[in-house]
Amino acid sequence: MSFTLQVAQILIGLIMLCLGVTISLFPPFDSRLHYVATATGYHIWGSFSFLTSGALSIAAGRKVTRCLIQCSLGWNTVSAIVAVLGTIMTILKEILIYRDVIWGFSYGSLFIGMLTGMVFLSLAEGCIALSLSIYACKVACSVNKVVVFLPNNDNNPSVVSPEHVYDEVTF
Repeated sequence: MSFTLQVAQILIGLIMLCLGVTISLFPPFDSRLHYVATATGYHIWGSFSFLTSGALSIAAGRKVTRCLIQCSLGWNTVSAIVAVLGTIMTILKEILIYRDVIWGFSYGSLFIGMLTGMVFLSLAEGCIALSLSIYACKVACSVNKVVVFLPNNDNNPSVVSPEHVYDEVTF
């Protein structure tokens, strides 16, 4: 099984955390605007949500149990909601900050660029989390089905008959 989307979730969480920490380390060029950019803490709680949902999805893919599938479904749903809220908050941050920062400070365009990167990563995470939630929901609905495997206990080798007999089947 390929864990590409789950690994992407973890990497998005790590990149978001790094971008958020980098943004919060900028010297406060305007304390009001700097507060708006870092006060929500989206780079921390959003990253935590993305990392957790990716790790749970990998665990559910490696060991398929009802509990892990339901946990993965729940965290991916939460992660999708967090990504939508974070995208909205980051876009609002950019709207509030853009007018004052872009022309007034030398590193303002870098600041806006990092926020834009966070928007794109949040959108990607939302799409990944939503698709994994849909997949986990389908899997969770089919986990209740029981498959019985009865092995052949006789020691005689199986013999395939040369002629096949088919029954007439009508629908």
